[in-house]
Amino acid sequence: MLWLIMAIKRRTERPAGTWLGGFTLFIYAFAFSYAYLNLDTGTGALLLFGAVQLTMLGFGYWHGERMQGTALAGLALAIGGLIALLLPGASAPAPGNAAIMLLSGVAWAAYSLIGKRAHDPLASTAGNFLRAVPIC
Repeated sequence: MLWLIMAIKRRTERPAGTWLGGFTLFIYAFAFSYAYLNLDTGTGALLLFGAVQLTMLGFGYWHGERMQGTALAGLALAIGGLIALLLPGASAPAPGNAAIMLLSGVAWAAYSLIGKRAHDPLASTAGNFLRAVPIC
């Protein structure tokens, strides 16, 4: 699909991207697919998106970004959802499957953070997919 989009836009240059981008894309996709073999859809989505957001927020905080107001309220709600998932009596996922989905979320966050530096996101994404294929 990316090649089709690049062709429609008449892009002839070689796809950009990096091996690190391809590797994080592969880890995301592999861990995501494997974890969902034994996770409910809602639980997997909560773990995945929670991991992505917390990883990216942690990265931003580490680099000096600070949240205020509604951003802090949203973070509190998200953390509350994760806590509710893990409360006694709640249907908590198996730790191994949860860890694999969390790894998928961290890899997605890493891929997104790597992509922030791309000069041409379309070409970079196409190149990263090409690099992820041999790893498969």
